[in-house]
Amino acid sequence: MNEQRVVRYGDRATRQYADQFCELFRRLIPANQQMSPTIILGHAADRRLADFSREGDPQPIDYSLYLAVQGDRVVGFLNLLTSVDRNYALIDYLGALPSTGSVSWEMLETAWHDHAKTLKSPFMLMFEIAPPVAESARSRAKARLFTEYARMRGLATRKAPIDYVQPDMDYKAMEGTTELPADLYIASNPDALAAMTKLSYLRLVESIYFDGYVRTVGIDEDYMRYISRLYEKLRASNEDDPSTSNSG
Repeated sequence: MNEQRVVRYGDRATRQYADQFCELFRRLIPANQQMSPTIILGHAADRRLADFSREGDPQPIDYSLYLAVQGDRVVGFLNLLTSVDRNYALIDYLGALPSTGSVSWEMLETAWHDHAKTLKSPFMLMFEIAPPVAESARSRAKARLFTEYARMRGLATRKAPIDYVQPDMDYKAMEGTTELPADLYIASNPDALAAMTKLSYLRLVESIYFDGYVRTVGIDEDYMRYISRLYEKLRASNEDDPSTSNSG
C-alpha cells in the first residue's frame, strides 16, 4: 500500500502538488462555494495573509494549506487561517476522497499540532458549514467530524445562534450571486462557550468576514464595501441584548 502522509504546502518539494490540489478542489468543493484555488495556493506559498485592519493596526494571519498525499497522489486538503492576536483558528476548506478513510482526521491532527501551542486558552476554533446541517447529509457528516475531533481535544462545540451567511467569493461579482445560508460552529472551552452572547458571536463573524474573506479574496474597495454591507445587514438581523448569554 502506498504510504500516506500530510504535508504543509509552501516549499519547493510540496509545490509539485499544485495542479493536483486544484483538480481535487474543483472536484470536491461545490461550485457555489469555490474561490479560485490558485488564490489559495498563492497565500499558502506565502504562509500568511497581507496585513490589513479596519482599525489601522495590522493583524497577522497565518495561512496554511495541508495536503494529504498517498504515494504521489493528493487525496485530501485542509485550509486553515490562524490569528494569534485575535486568538482563533478558522477551518476554511476541507475535502478528502471517500476511499481514504481517516485522512480528514489526520489533517486535523497535523494542523492542531502545528498551531494549538500558538493560541492561548480559551481560544476559538471556528468552521462554516454550507448548506446548513439540517439540509444536507454531507453537512451533517462534516459537523459530526469537527464536533468529534473537538471533543477528543477537550473542547465543547456549539452552533452559533445567529442567522449566518457565507459571503460571495467571486471577486468580480458584487451582486451576492453565491451568498449562502450556512451554519457557523464554534469549538472552545465549555465555560467560554457558556459565557458567549450574540454580540460575542457577531464579533467573531466580523473577524471572519474582514480578517478572512476580505484578506483572502483581495483587499479591494468594491469587495470591502460588499462585505461591510453584508455584515451590517447580518448584524441588524441578529440584534440582541449583549448582556444576555446564550444558553444554547
